[in-house]
Formats: sequence, C-alpha cells, structure tokens
Amino acid sequence: MTIPNDLSDDSQPARVTDVDVAVIGGGPAGAAAARLLALWGHSVRVLTRPADAARGAAESLPPSTRKLLSTIGVLDRVEHADFFRTTGNTVWWGERLGDVETFDAPPGEDVDAASRGYQVFRPAFDRLLLTAAADAGAEIVEHAYAQRVHLPAADSAAGNAAASIDYQVEQQPPATLRCRFVLDASGRAGVIARHGYRVHQSGFRTQAFIGVWHSESGWDVPDGTHTLVETYGDGWAWSVPLSATLRQVGVAVDGATTRIARGPTLHETYRAELGKARHLGALMSGATLDRVWACDASLFRAREYGGSRFLLVGDAGSCIDPLSSFGIKKALASAWVGAIAAQTCLKHPDRQPFALEFFSNWERDVYNSNLRRSVGFAREAYDRHPHPFWAERAAVDVDAASATVDEEDWFRAADVRAALENLKRNVTVAFTRSERIGLVPRPVIRDNEILIEDAFALQGASRGIRFLAGVDLLRLSEVACLYDQVPDIFDAYCRTHGDVPLPNFLGTLSLLVAKGILQRH
Repeated sequence: MTIPNDLSDDSQPARVTDVDVAVIGGGPAGAAAARLLALWGHSVRVLTRPADAARGAAESLPPSTRKLLSTIGVLDRVEHADFFRTTGNTVWWGERLGDVETFDAPPGEDVDAASRGYQVFRPAFDRLLLTAAADAGAEIVEHAYAQRVHLPAADSAAGNAAASIDYQVEQQPPATLRCRFVLDASGRAGVIARHGYRVHQSGFRTQAFIGVWHSESGWDVPDGTHTLVETYGDGWAWSVPLSATLRQVGVAVDGATTRIARGPTLHETYRAELGKARHLGALMSGATLDRVWACDASLFRAREYGGSRFLLVGDAGSCIDPLSSFGIKKALASAWVGAIAAQTCLKHPDRQPFALEFFSNWERDVYNSNLRRSVGFAREAYDRHPHPFWAERAAVDVDAASATVDEEDWFRAADVRAALENLKRNVTVAFTRSERIGLVPRPVIRDNEILIEDAFALQGASRGIRFLAGVDLLRLSEVACLYDQVPDIFDAYCRTHGDVPLPNFLGTLSLLVAKGILQRH
C-alpha cells in the first residue's frame, strides 16, 4: 500500500533544508529516536507541536523501564528530575479487592536502588527527552506543523530518491525538510499513519475522562505512591499520583455500552461516572477537583509499520490499552528498535526489506502481547461485572500466530522447570549440541544495526528464536559444550558475551536442555 503524496494543502514552501532523518512529533518515541540517531552520527531534525499542559497526563513508568532509559542515555536525568517515585499498584479488579502489588527490581539490579518506578507528568517528561535529544545534536523545531509529506515510490527506495516534509512554524514562512528517512512519531494524530495504515481494534472503543484532584491531607490508601485501578459495572477507573497531595483520576468508558449519566457540564458527567467506582469515588469525596478533560483512548494498530523511507513509531503505529501502564515503556522501546531499523536502512540500503520486516514484526508482537493481556483482564472483570462493556472486550480474539515469545511462559513450562531442578542438583554436566534441532535465518539486532543470523527453529517460535531474557541461545549452546561445571559455563558466557543475571542464565540453559538442543553424554 502507498500513501498519498499530498497530505494537506497545495502551498509551495520556499526554504529547503536537508537532513538524514526527519522526526514528526516530539513525544517520548520521537525524542528518544532522535537522540539515538543523533548520537550515532546522523543529522536529525524534530518537528514538534506545543503540548497543552492543562491536559498533560500523569503516567507510570515501571522499574523495568530503567534499562531502556539507560540505553537511550537519559536514566541519570530521570533519576534527578524529582519525579514522584512509586513502589507499585493497588487494585480492585474483578475479584481482587485491594490487592497490593509491589514492584520487583529489574534482574541484576540492586533492590533498594531500582525497585521503584516513576510517576511522571508527561509535559515535563517529554521536555526532558527533547532536551536530551538536542544535547545529542538533534535540531528541535518548536511549534512546527507538518502540512504535506512526500514519499518516494516503493521501487525507488533503494535509490537516491528523498522524502520531504512541507511544514510551517508559527509566524514564519513555509519550509521544506528534505530527508533520507522519516519517522512518524506524531501519536494519535498519525500524520502518515492515518492515510491508509491505521486499523482500529474491535471491542476496545474507549473514551477517557480525566480529572486533577488535590488533597492537602493526602489519601487514605495503603501506599500513597501507588497507581490505583478499579473495575465497576460498565467501565474502569484509575488514579496516578504526582505528589503526596496531587492525583489524576480517570475513568474509561465506551459510549456504545456504558450507561453514561450526561450532566450539563463535563465536570458533572465526570463526577457521576467516577461515583460508580466504589473505592476511587469515595477516595475523592473529600478532595478538590481542579479541572477535567476528555480524550480518545481507543486501541489501534497499523497494517504495516514501515515502507519506502518511513517508519510509524510509538503511538503513531499502535496504541495499547492504558490499563497496562506500559504506554511510555512501549513508546521508548519502539523508538529504540525504530532508530536501529532506520539506521540499518540508511547505512545498508540493501538490508531495507528485512529491516522494515523486523520492525513491523516487532511492533505486531508487542501489540498482540499487550492485547492478550488486556483481554485476560477483561475476562477477569467480566466474571464479576457481566456487562456488555466487559463482554465485548472479553470476546476479542488475539492472533496467536504472530505473538511474541513470552519468556515467563517458557520458563514456567514443566519441562524447563524440571531441567532447572536437575541442574541445581547436578552442577557437573557434560553437554553436546543436538544435530536434530534445525537453524533458520532470522533478523537480529547487533551493534545498533539489523542483520541476518542463525536462530533455533523451535515449536512456539514461528520465526525462530535467537535471544531470550537477554541471553544469546546459540552462543550459550556453544559455550555450554566447552565446560563441565555450570558455574564455569556461566563465567565463560559472561566473559565472552556480556554479563547477564544468573536467573536468566539458568532459565535459558534449562530451556536448551528441555528442548533437546543440549544433550548430556
């Protein structure tokens, strides 16, 4: 599929600038991708529109986001930005009534330093990332409105044809940005994505009403740093704290199924809907409501996430359920993989087909994995609230064929657990690698580029599997045959292929044994 060359009016820009990469949108995905590409030596210009601070959302970053923040090079900035730190979530979901879920530290990190997440105010967080992108050498153009995007035909992608963006900055003449690659990171606006690429998810039409609340006395909850989540008959509610006295509280509804009590003002409609949530409604009863706004929170994905000279990155490509609390984490991960795919296309045009395929497959897998989680939550809620709102979500089918490999599911499998217990009892081993397990070519990330390498062909990994839990399975299978003590295998692997947490090493070694890749002799 191709998108129209003309996305807006027919005005002819006067000034032309050439860069390697143009990024449309300065949110987390756009800013993070711009920073990485600039650090890797590419000329980058970001076209960003001003954020409305009055509608700025509060969002959660779980501790597992720390690795991505470190990879992007902004972890220290986030640590010192004075964002409200959180220890987890408290949920009233389905039959779970007030469950306290405490974060674990990411594998390999100190518990005291890394077991807290961040509650961030998006305008402040986005500004931090944009500043980091500028410090890396990316040029940030504020108040820039993309008017038309011109993309070369697919058959010219390997040649020298450039993409271009006609844009205008407030109170300045029109301009054109000519580039070798475009990243559409414009979120729901979808400057490129909305032209034939976007597919809305059936069953998950969602509108959100969000209010900002103050309580000088704090909040009567088990842990004031927690994100709170609650289901009710025909919707669900959540609350994210930004300080000990300030919280945002949202309700997620569907106009087609939710019995919304429409009031004469948005404030009154919001209060009536929030009142359906027993715990969060009561929690706000003594607090002061500052302001309310409404926004679309429906789920969508893309048919394709890239094409001739462009990628759809972050929420421009797909939007996952806000219930997951992984929205920013997903955007940052999309930025990292997208930047690597773009760099591969720029440096090695012959690799563009499989770089685009790698990025699209990654995006599909992430979307399906999150959708599967949301459907599971909906089914849990439906057991307690048999209402059409939950029934519609619970009935959604997820494409299992393209699902990402779930490392937790693999490690929990009975044969893998049995192999792990055997390793714990017998640290002396003698392995050979089976010749029955076939290898298939698979795109992998190596040194910030995508290239083709061998991967194991295993049931449950339709496209082959090379890495799991940060461990290179192929290299581990080779190292394991050189030593007869499990601790020696661990030391040798870390020495030659980089440090990995011991639980990840033991899990993947057990997997290789359970799947017959490694055999004792």
